[in-house]
Amino acid sequence: MIIGYARVSKDEQHLDRQLDQLKKYGVEKIIKEKYTGTKKSRPGIEELLKIIRTNDTVVVESISTQEILWIY
Repeated sequence: MIIGYARVSKDEQHLDRQLDQLKKYGVEKIIKEKYTGTKKSRPGIEELLKIIRTNDTVVVESISTQEILWIY
């Protein structure tokens, strides 16, 4: 399965650009998340980690410094 992950960091931001790109790529499922840097909970990432399986592909339209720091 090809899974897309779209995220913005503020409520007033929109996911439209990311969603359009993910749909053009042909993702089968999109996980959306609005997240602020002050929250530790990441329900979208948690959902992604629960559903991803061997041989799945995860597509992220863009990645910010915040996501890079979260990985480490």
